[in-house]
Amino acid sequence: LAVDTPEVWINPPAAQAFLGSLPFQRPTAVELLSPDDMILAASRTVDRGLIGSVVKSLPDKTADGSPSWGITPGDLPNEQILNVLITVETQDGHIIGLLRIFREMTDIESGLAGLRLLILLVLLAGLSISSIIAILLSESVSRPLKKLAVAISNAPLEGAALPLSESGLEEVQAITHAHNRLQERRQELEDTRQRMV
Repeated sequence: LAVDTPEVWINPPAAQAFLGSLPFQRPTAVELLSPDDMILAASRTVDRGLIGSVVKSLPDKTADGSPSWGITPGDLPNEQILNVLITVETQDGHIIGLLRIFREMTDIESGLAGLRLLILLVLLAGLSISSIIAILLSESVSRPLKKLAVAISNAPLEGAALPLSESGLEEVQAITHAHNRLQERRQELEDTRQRMV
């Protein structure tokens, strides 16, 4: 910008013509400023009447020439503006102007309102899906355990007990196997006791 079109920093009509030739997305606004923060050109028609005036509230400029940004108060009460300042330097490092890109926070917030709804819907869908998965998983674990508990509680205290089917989850199979082994040992002890009597 400093090398290709240096006249925009000393000639406001050239600056305005240059800025008018740039494509950018509205409602973001662009202004070309002199090193002392005076408006040389403005992209918004409403701001063109301010050409020649000094911008009051800008973020502090960085010493290394990197872009600086900040939220500053606007001209209206409760108005806030997101400002990005890019210093334009000559090849020898002399600052010849500033490129100001700014947008009113109310515009940003209204654009984010639709995103907030979308994020909320995605979170609710994720919560619903994870809840359904959690219920299904808990049922797949608890159902075999409930059947095992009923079978164990219905097992006879005396006499041979029918072995329970060792199927389902690995943990349920291990418990069922242990129960069947316990019933076999109980039956062996009972048979041994009967022989002794």
